[in-house]
Amino acid sequence: MRFHPILGANLLKQIKLLNKIVPIVKYHHERYDGSGYPEGLKGEEIPIGSRILSLLEDYEEKWLKLRDILSQEKIKEEFLNKSRQIHDPKILKIFAKLKIYRNINLNKGKILDYIE
Repeated sequence: MRFHPILGANLLKQIKLLNKIVPIVKYHHERYDGSGYPEGLKGEEIPIGSRILSLLEDYEEKWLKLRDILSQEKIKEEFLNKSRQIHDPKILKIFAKLKIYRNINLNKGKILDYIE
């Protein structure tokens, strides 16, 4: 599991068109407090794109685990309360203001997100 950011970055390096996103992929498991991987970067050392991707990936994971037992707002509230140390506070502040609506159509296998 801890190897996939490096593997993904190395794969993207082979595609010239995607070279600019290599650092985003490589560092998307770094944590704002320095507890992440692969290099233990912290704070502003982590590329902004990686900090955004990290937050969104973690939120999606939380939502997938709790969607059957908690409302969208409760999931978001719990996520925000538990994410203060590992995610960029400026990005969390912006994320907190977003209204996220999920429309799940299980018959068609689609999840549609609406964000304001």
